[in-house]
Amino acid sequence: MPIQKNILIVKYGALGDVVRTSFFAKPLRTLKPLGDSHVRLYWLTAPQSAPLLRFNPYIDVIATDPNEIKDIQFEEIYSLDDEADILVNVGKFNSQKIVGASISSEGLKEYCDRSAPWFDMGLLSRHGKEYADNLKRLNKRSHSEIFKDIFQVDQVDFNFYNSFYLNNKIYDLIQRISEGKVAIGLNAFAGKRWPAKALPDEELPKLAQKLSRLTFNGQPSHIFLIGSGQDLYRNQDFIKSDAAPENITALNTDSNILELAAAVRSLKLLVTTDSLCLHLAVGQQVPTVAFFAPTSAAEIENLSNIRKIMSLSDDYCNYKPNSDNSTITSERIIFEVSQLLGSSIDA
Repeated sequence: MPIQKNILIVKYGALGDVVRTSFFAKPLRTLKPLGDSHVRLYWLTAPQSAPLLRFNPYIDVIATDPNEIKDIQFEEIYSLDDEADILVNVGKFNSQKIVGASISSEGLKEYCDRSAPWFDMGLLSRHGKEYADNLKRLNKRSHSEIFKDIFQVDQVDFNFYNSFYLNNKIYDLIQRISEGKVAIGLNAFAGKRWPAKALPDEELPKLAQKLSRLTFNGQPSHIFLIGSGQDLYRNQDFIKSDAAPENITALNTDSNILELAAAVRSLKLLVTTDSLCLHLAVGQQVPTVAFFAPTSAAEIENLSNIRKIMSLSDDYCNYKPNSDNSTITSERIIFEVSQLLGSSIDA
């Protein structure tokens, strides 16, 4: 009779990182060589992240409170965050092995050599921030390539078409509005923390106008603006402006994060910042054009349905809020859209 072995992933946020880490749930459950054993996969995460994992068939237990799983004996713990309070709780679990970040016997934050290719590029880097930022800029490996080594698996599963399922109205709304049209999503903003991720303000009306004039196999397009919180209000204000084309709708997905996943799934094409939307598109195989100024394009998968636009400025990939994003232009984006969807697009 197979022996049950428990594996725990500790990944609270950010939301996009939770999604792309969840692509490893299947290989961890089905491919990891643990001998004559059955793997039971646990995940400790933040309450706001839990819905993104809720329908993943390869995660057995989702916990948002460490006390929920404090009595479990774990074969391995993958500790993938660097906040001290999270790491203190990791140290309290019963485990034979911790891969990733932890608290040392001296009370200091540290990480193991196996996870060094990832943590060396982050705030926890044992080499200091300047070295970490430079390493981040020089890195050519994607997130999945790095994490295959951390998890010690040979595969990653990007096909999560049904793993964010929610029986909601927004999918039907988009399908109804875009019936007979090409549904194109535009996620131009990125919240307050990384303003340089966003599309430059002067480029939004240009890009919206150009996208609104695209046709695909003779079908006209309809543009759906995506954004939450203040970004939703900015989208709504733009629609009211004289610069907004008629075939444009601002989507409100603030009530449930799975509505955002459903909205992304309904699109023919997504144009987006480096954000949660991008990772939801990768997981649902939605053709995507993504642009990058302060963050690393190399970490995003090199898939056939993904086009990446990097800043041409000297401070590309430096993780400064005020990075120069001026070279992210509507012209560059439209060119990549045309390349992705083919010559049947006429502007």
